[in-house]
Amino acid sequence: MSVFSESVLDDDTSVFGSFVEELAPGLVLLLIADAVWGIPKMGFFGTIAILCIGLVYYFFGRLNDWYSKKIFGGILPPFAPGSMMKHMEMATCGQYPWWLLEIANKSNSRVFRVSRPTKGHKCIVGEYQVAREILTDPQSKKPPAIYNQMRYVNGSGDASMFTLNGKRWHAKRRACVPAFSSSRVRKMNSIALEHTEAFLELLRNGDGVFDVSSDMQSLVLGAISESAFDYIMSPQEKKEFSESVRLSLIEYARNATVHTYRSWLGWLLPGRRRASVVAQRIRNIMIRVLKRYRESGETEGNRGTLIQLIASDDNAFRNDDEKLAQLVEFLVAGHDTTSYSISWALISLAKHPEIQTRLRDELSRMRPENWSQSEYLRMCMKESTRLNPVSSSTSVRVIGRDIRTKGGYVIPKGSTCFLWFLLLSRDPSVFDDPDEYKPSRWENPTREMLDSFMPFSLGARNCIGQTLAGAHLHTVVARICSEFELTVEDEGKVDFFMTLKPIGARLKVRRVSR
Repeated sequence: MSVFSESVLDDDTSVFGSFVEELAPGLVLLLIADAVWGIPKMGFFGTIAILCIGLVYYFFGRLNDWYSKKIFGGILPPFAPGSMMKHMEMATCGQYPWWLLEIANKSNSRVFRVSRPTKGHKCIVGEYQVAREILTDPQSKKPPAIYNQMRYVNGSGDASMFTLNGKRWHAKRRACVPAFSSSRVRKMNSIALEHTEAFLELLRNGDGVFDVSSDMQSLVLGAISESAFDYIMSPQEKKEFSESVRLSLIEYARNATVHTYRSWLGWLLPGRRRASVVAQRIRNIMIRVLKRYRESGETEGNRGTLIQLIASDDNAFRNDDEKLAQLVEFLVAGHDTTSYSISWALISLAKHPEIQTRLRDELSRMRPENWSQSEYLRMCMKESTRLNPVSSSTSVRVIGRDIRTKGGYVIPKGSTCFLWFLLLSRDPSVFDDPDEYKPSRWENPTREMLDSFMPFSLGARNCIGQTLAGAHLHTVVARICSEFELTVEDEGKVDFFMTLKPIGARLKVRRVSR
């Protein structure tokens, strides 16, 4: 699956170009004011005042760099090549992970800064030692300026676990932990297996070709909706939910976290208006889910599920808006990451028939209920997750103290650090042939390999649903691979916003004897 055919680095940055681009905030305001009132109505002093905003941005940006270098002896992490506008352009396109990976591989540092028109240092972290230190440090906090944008996905802007720090985060997480007990995970996984069997029946009666991302999204969305929310989603609801999530994440998880002015301009921007509309659709679906639960009431079957725990807890979730926000978060995050993890695993196996055959042979010698104990299955899934980590960068932290990198640089206290798991999992100093799919590398992994592998993040803020995601991944892939031989019909393309997605990839199946 090709990402680009040539380098995405751009080193042709002039001092004048950087200067002009850092005036961008003032220039943008000037253009908006001109469109609304016109330059003559604003007057000479109004125009100068707006341009001064850009100069202030530039001056304080340079002063901040000078002060940091003075304090730390000039050992701040280097800047990524390219201008601020280039950095912002790449951050809002699907090539961003690969652009960062190429910078890390071609430079002498896997920790570097990117330019943004906001105060403070913005650091990309691709060293596993630094990433682990940040994630496990209690002084590291989620930056509200970035995570608050995600609140708009639920249609009301209410806070949920993913977007919070402190006591409110802790109360919500503690309330939901019982939903991921071993007994609940087994029950939820059995429902996922039922949905997998229904999907296999469609494959047997179809033309043998399927869109891996689309079909896995539908399968996982249906399974989670039924097992965690006691709700059977119709095909139309699945389609509406998936498309609405896609459009809302493009705005709130990608565009608005880079271009902060988008939240100020609101309804003036078509993309923002569209995201608001589809976010309300997501909320309406969850309103139906909650209404359906309340009509049926608590039963033996739904006791301990996410919806029962959230709906019945008026302390951690103080009103229906907070309950709906948390339900949306779990369904969005759960189905998106799990379905694409399954998709990447199937694609990896389809591209490597010898590995696929070995896995199928091992599964055939085991009873289906024991497939989760297959060591080779575990290695195959771990390797596909390493090669294409779906959550390539979902951990962003403002650090509460200075942190020194392996290369001797210092990340100053207060910096915003973007922890890129793709950079960690494809580090050539840790993994031999990091761009190759080699499950056998996990037979005798080094300490560095194990420390670099953190697909569910680390520390107190790690993924609450990681055991369920892992169970779904192993169960669905094993069941499909046990009956069908997979080959690639169409590689599709790789896209990134919030998660790493194989869009349009199509696999062909051939039933094999069992």
